[in-house]
Amino acid sequence: MTVKRSKEEMGKDALCLAGDTLVVPGASLLAKGQVKSGLVHAGVGIAAKVALGPIGLLAVAANSYCKSKTGDSLFTKFTTGKGPGDHSIRDEVTSGVAQGESVEDIIESINEDVEDLYHEITLEAAAQAQAQEAAQDSDNETEATSEQSTPEQASSEAS
Repeated sequence: MTVKRSKEEMGKDALCLAGDTLVVPGASLLAKGQVKSGLVHAGVGIAAKVALGPIGLLAVAANSYCKSKTGDSLFTKFTTGKGPGDHSIRDEVTSGVAQGESVEDIIESINEDVEDLYHEITLEAAAQAQAQEAAQDSDNETEATSEQSTPEQASSEAS
C-alpha cells in the first residue's frame, strides 16, 4: 500500500514523536486534544522512567505515539493478531478521499493490497501443506521402524 503524505503531515508526526520521546510521553495525545489519556501517559511515563530507566520511558512514549496515530495502544496492536493488510476497504477509501486521491489511485492502492494479501496467504498455505506433509512422512517413518523387528526379536521368536 502506498501512502501519499504531505510534508505538513510528516512534520506534525515528527513533532509528536519528538514530544513523546524528548519532552514527556503523552505529548502527542495532548496535542490531539486527548487530555486525560495524555496526562495518564505522562504520569505512567515518569513512573516507568523511575522504575525501569530510559527503556521504560521509551516504551510508554511509543505507546502514546501509537495511540495518538491509530487510536489503539501497542498492547492492542500486538494482541489482536491483525497485520498491516488487515484494514477495511472503507478505511482505505476514506483515507484516499481525505488526501484528495482520484478513484483510480484508490482502486490501484486497494488492488496492490489484495495482491499482497493473496501472495501472503498462498505462501502461508504452501508452508502449512509442506509442514503437514513432513509430519505425515515422519509418522509413517516411525510406524515403519516400529513394525520392523530387531535381530534379537527375530531370533527369540524363532526359538
